[in-house]
Amino acid sequence: MPRLNTLMSNRYWLLTPIWLVLCLATVAVVATPRLLHLITQDKPWLLESMLHALMLLCTLLLLNERSWQKKRWRMAVLAIVVMLMAALMLQSISNIYLVYSIMLTSLTTACLGQRASALFAGVVMLLFAAIHWLYWHDPELGLSVLLFCAFHGFAWVVSKQLNQEREQREQLQLSHAELHSTQLLLSQTIANDERTHLARELHDQAGHQLTSLILQLDVARRQALQCDNEGLQQRLEQCYQQARDSLATIRQVVSDKRHSEIDLASALRDLCQHLPRVTVHLDIQPHAKLAQAKLAHCLLRCCQEAITNALKHSTTEHLWIRIASSDDRLSLRIVESEQALDLDLVGSTPLYGNGLTGLNERVVALNGHFRAVMTEQGLIVETEFED
Repeated sequence: MPRLNTLMSNRYWLLTPIWLVLCLATVAVVATPRLLHLITQDKPWLLESMLHALMLLCTLLLLNERSWQKKRWRMAVLAIVVMLMAALMLQSISNIYLVYSIMLTSLTTACLGQRASALFAGVVMLLFAAIHWLYWHDPELGLSVLLFCAFHGFAWVVSKQLNQEREQREQLQLSHAELHSTQLLLSQTIANDERTHLARELHDQAGHQLTSLILQLDVARRQALQCDNEGLQQRLEQCYQQARDSLATIRQVVSDKRHSEIDLASALRDLCQHLPRVTVHLDIQPHAKLAQAKLAHCLLRCCQEAITNALKHSTTEHLWIRIASSDDRLSLRIVESEQALDLDLVGSTPLYGNGLTGLNERVVALNGHFRAVMTEQGLIVETEFED
């Protein structure tokens, strides 16, 4: 029961509208004429209608973006589809059933990859050749096989090209977003360095000169006390106080410039505004302060790597990023929502590839703590630094 509630709360079923329309249209075009022909000829039609219905159901399962993310489940559904194709071929010598195979070749290229799609098309064509040769003794088998091999090859090439273009487009958008956010953070770092340099120069030059001036004025006003010129004494006292006030102002300015903070929130918002497919929910507490450029850069890289992983290795549409500060610790928490997570993986540590390994090294280099774990919510990445 808890698992059912989790699946329902995560919107277990979700189909891309355009794929759904194309799938229904294809099944209607293939199944309707055949079933109408059987009904008008008073031939058994119930079995074949059930096969078409099962074919539609399996196709919808392959199209489902949420419930069938795991590759092994898609492969199992595809194996059932192959058996359904064989059953339909045994019902009629008609070649129209291979339209299903052409459609599914395109679908499997998108959801299972190029090798699985090519393997599926090859198996279906071998079944077609074997059944029409051994069972139907089709005299035009060679021409039909060549014709539909060309159709399958065309569908496979087009789907492969579309997938590559989609991946390249997403990668380009991601690179563009990362470049924008990195430039924004870099400009803040440069500005912070310039402020620090200016503060150092003010302290070392203007501060020392004012200190020397104050000492000279102090000597002058003490000497003026020995004279009877009250006006000179007042002017020297005013100059002395103004010099002291100016030195205090410079010291305050130097202190403020040296403790300027980096606005990581603006860089993250700029990153999230230009992302494809994934919606990032930012929660950055106002009192989470970042005074070190290295720390801000590390947190930005953590967020960028989490977004890259979400785009490349999952079909999630939502990512939650939270930066908070409590006591003397600064923490980053990233939750990658996995809608159909295998419950056997809950509590396990994900395999560390180059991305997670690089993040761990970055965090440890800044004396921080890094942790990645699979939960019922999905993949959670946490980092913690001591202020």
